Amino acid sequence: MFQTELYKLCHKKIAGIGFLCLVFIAVYYFYISGIADTTVVDGGKTYQGMEAVRADREIARPYQGLMTMDKAEQILDKYGYADTKNNTGNNNFCNDFVTRYMTNSGRDDGNGIHLYTPEESDFTRQVEAGAVTFGYTRGWSSFLESYILVFVCLCIYLSMIITPVFSEEYALRTAGILLTTAHGKKKGARMKYAVCLSLAVGLTLFMFAFIFLMYGFVYGFDGLKASACLMDMVDPRTRMPVWSVLALLLGCSVLAAWMHTCITIWISSCFRQPFLVVILSVLQYLAPWAVNQISLGIMPISLFSMWLRRITTLFPFYLLFAWGYQDPVGFKIFKLLFFVAFSALCLVLARRKYSHYQAGR
Repeated sequence: MFQTELYKLCHKKIAGIGFLCLVFIAVYYFYISGIADTTVVDGGKTYQGMEAVRADREIARPYQGLMTMDKAEQILDKYGYADTKNNTGNNNFCNDFVTRYMTNSGRDDGNGIHLYTPEESDFTRQVEAGAVTFGYTRGWSSFLESYILVFVCLCIYLSMIITPVFSEEYALRTAGILLTTAHGKKKGARMKYAVCLSLAVGLTLFMFAFIFLMYGFVYGFDGLKASACLMDMVDPRTRMPVWSVLALLLGCSVLAAWMHTCITIWISSCFRQPFLVVILSVLQYLAPWAVNQISLGIMPISLFSMWLRRITTLFPFYLLFAWGYQDPVGFKIFKLLFFVAFSALCLVLARRKYSHYQAGR
C-alpha cells in the first residue's frame, strides 16, 4: 500500500519538474549569492569567484582557532582595515570580520578608527574571555540564506504534491470505493499519512544534505568548528559553534515541514478541488508572515501586537527560524507541545473527515 500511495502522489509530471526546479534554485542561488558574489583584494590583486574563495581560505587558515586580541592586531597589521565603502586596500574575510565586529569603523565617535577595548564592546569582552573560536565561515553565512530560500520553495512544492492525497480521490469519486475495502478507513488513511510525512521529511533531509555538501566542498568544512557568532545571520551573543546552529536549523526545518504537511493533509480532506487545496495550503503557509508584517508595519507596538507576533512563530513559516530566537525556556517548551498537539489534531480531523465521506457527510 505504501508504494501505491507513493506512486499516486509522485507519478505526475509536476512532481518531477518541481523537484528539478528545487535543485536548480539551490544550485543557482549557491552560485550567485556565494561564488559569484565573492571578491578578495590582497596586495593590490583582485580575485573573484572560485579563485577568491581559494585565496580567502588560504588567508584565513593561519588564524583558525581561539580568537584573541593579538590575532586581531596581527590581521590588521598585515591587511589593514577593510574599506567596504570605497573598496580600497586589502579586503578579505579576516580583516572584514575584525573591522566590522571589533573596531569602531563606520561609527563616527570622533576618536578615529581603532580596535575596541573590552570595556567598549561586548563582543571584544567575549574574545578577551576566550569564548570565540575563529574560522572561515563566509560560506556558512551564505548557506543559511540559501537553505532558507530553498526551504520556503520546498514547502510550496510539498503543497502541490501532497494536495491530491484526499482531494483527488474526492474529485475522481474513488474515495467511496476505497473506503469500503478492508483497510480503507484505518490502514488506508494511516498509509497516506506515512507517505506524505515520509516525503516531507525525506525531501527536507535531501535538500539540506545537498546544499550542505555543495557549500562544504567549495568553502571547506573547517568553519564548522568556529563560533556561530561569526556568521551574518546569527546573534553575536551566540556561544554555539557553527555545526550546532546548522543542526538546530535542520531540526527546525524537519518540524516545520512536518507541521506544514499535517495542515495540508487536513485541508486536502476538506475540499474536493485539488487546485483549491494548493492555493489554501500555500496561503496558510505564508499567512503568519503576512500577519507579522502587518503587526510590525501598521499596528502600534502594544501587548496585543507582541503576542500576535509570538503566536505567528508557532506555525511552519516561522518555525524554521526557531533556532535563532532567544525565547524563554517556558515558551520553547510550549512551542514544542503546540507542535505535537496541533499536528496530531490536523491528522485526527483529516481522518475523521475522510472516514465520514462514505456516509455522505
